[in-house]
Amino acid sequence: MVGFIFIIAAVVVLILSWKSSRIRKGFKIAITVICLLFIFWGFRGCFRSNSNGPTLRIGEIMSITEDNGAVTIQAKMPVWSDETADRVIAQSFENVERLIEDDGYDKYNQINYEAYVTVESPDRVWDEKVLSFTFDKETISRIHDDLISEPYLRNFAGDLWISDRIAE
Repeated sequence: MVGFIFIIAAVVVLILSWKSSRIRKGFKIAITVICLLFIFWGFRGCFRSNSNGPTLRIGEIMSITEDNGAVTIQAKMPVWSDETADRVIAQSFENVERLIEDDGYDKYNQINYEAYVTVESPDRVWDEKVLSFTFDKETISRIHDDLISEPYLRNFAGDLWISDRIAE
């Protein structure tokens, strides 16, 4: 929306400056260059959010797979030494809530979410799944309409699975 405002304002200033007989030609050229920059920034602002794709509040997206109206999101969650299951679960639900509300994921009939953490041992490092759950279309719609939010999302998750690694 801000991008369109930049574009409209720049076009209006550009037209008015060239119609005015009181502005010297040198200033008209300078105003034109500035307006063209504003138009460029406006278009850049309009389309920038779509080119980067969805983002998470916490963690990063490993992969997104769409299939027959369903989407599977695999996310890598940051883990600290004092991390608990409740914290990883809450962060995961916040991520899905944000995707539904801000990135248009309410268009899906089902959302499958999988959270991974990096596990380290003396001889190797790997990503291990620690949480997964599913939201059906009704729950997705209720989240989108702000009828349910993060502290209660766990009660609406289908197929909730929590690894023993974060449940300890």
